[in-house]
Formats: sequence, C-alpha cells, structure tokens
Amino acid sequence: MFAPFLQKHAVKSPTLLRAVSWALNGKAKMNIEEIKQILASWINEGFIEGELSVEPEWYVLWQPEEIEEINKDYELSKYAPGFISFGGNGGGELLVVNQKGEVFYMPSIGMSSDEAIKIAGGFKEFKGYMQQ
Repeated sequence: MFAPFLQKHAVKSPTLLRAVSWALNGKAKMNIEEIKQILASWINEGFIEGELSVEPEWYVLWQPEEIEEINKDYELSKYAPGFISFGGNGGGELLVVNQKGEVFYMPSIGMSSDEAIKIAGGFKEFKGYMQQ
C-alpha cells in the first residue's frame, strides 16, 4: 500500500523502503538497522531535538551510528528486553520501540519493561507528535 508512494517520493533503498513500510503499518518485527534508517531519515529532515505534543513532552534523537552503543550502555537487553532505545527526553527518560514498532518512553533509572508507557502505535504516529 505505501510502497508505491515511497518509491515515487525518492525512497530507493530497499531496506529503508521496507523499514518505513513496516513502521507505518506497525506490523513487522523491528530491528536496529531499520531503526537507524528511520532515524537517519528524520535527522535529514531536521528532526533532531524538539517538543513532543505527548508525554514526555521533549525528544532528543540518538545518532544512528550511536544506537548500539547507547543500548548496550543502558543495558536495555537486560533490564527491558524486547525494547530498543532511539532517543531520550534529556531528563532521564528513554524513548524506546518494541518488536511491533510501538513507541514508548521509560525511566532510565529503575528501567524495566513494566515501566514502559506507550505513546504511539508506530513511528508514523510518533513523528506526528514531533516538532522541529
């Protein structure tokens, strides 16, 4: 459904095309490479840091090349398995995505899967809350 639109609008990378389609549909299993592609696209559009119209009210996106190191440093696989962090709010909370592509925020201190608060059904919805 979205693939023809994305192809028409210069999304030529098959990986990026698949990642964006999956994120828009919220149906597929997310992986770190797809998240990096989405972040790179948003950063290229000027979305790096800004207000969110939902909690936690502010976002700071990680640089794609830093994602693995940041997730390792926060030990997400240990404390919040099934989540990957792609940003934060600058005040101790992480922005994370689950395997389904749903977006949550959770505290970096006292982190656990149980503490994740859902804020968007997918990256498309989350991007709609972001301001530059």
